[in-house]
Amino acid sequence: MRTGLLLLLLPMVAVGAACENEQRLSKSEYERVVSEAYAPVQAAFEATRGSATTALGGKIEAAQAELRGAAERLEEIEPPEEVEKQNEELVEGMRAYAGDLGRLLAALRNGDAGAVGEFNREIGENKAVEQMAEAAEEMKFKGYDLGRIAEE
Repeated sequence: MRTGLLLLLLPMVAVGAACENEQRLSKSEYERVVSEAYAPVQAAFEATRGSATTALGGKIEAAQAELRGAAERLEEIEPPEEVEKQNEELVEGMRAYAGDLGRLLAALRNGDAGAVGEFNREIGENKAVEQMAEAAEEMKFKGYDLGRIAEE
């Protein structure tokens, strides 16, 4: 009987040990991770500026992939407790905006210049963009230096 109970408890001990190894990042570690995760996103969006319509779709797809990658990276970490909620909001916003870019890609594929223009005009009111900006602003208010993501 004791052997059976021991075998049942071993997986629980292993899970507990795995959770203990996942420590929260310090403020400076978190700032570095966010800056590193966002740098490729920023570069991908900068590459879209001034692009010919024929090349724009591929560049938007690259930016979309970078957004999803950054969201994945930020979801996998343990941020400082004081910005845990904002980190979740940032991840959700990145994923939502990556999804929104699907509309832009569809418009580009269909040659719908009106829909492309509408997407661009609405970017300042995009809920996902607002969500990311608010999360970054709240972290900035708490004294976090997140680099370009808190400036855009």
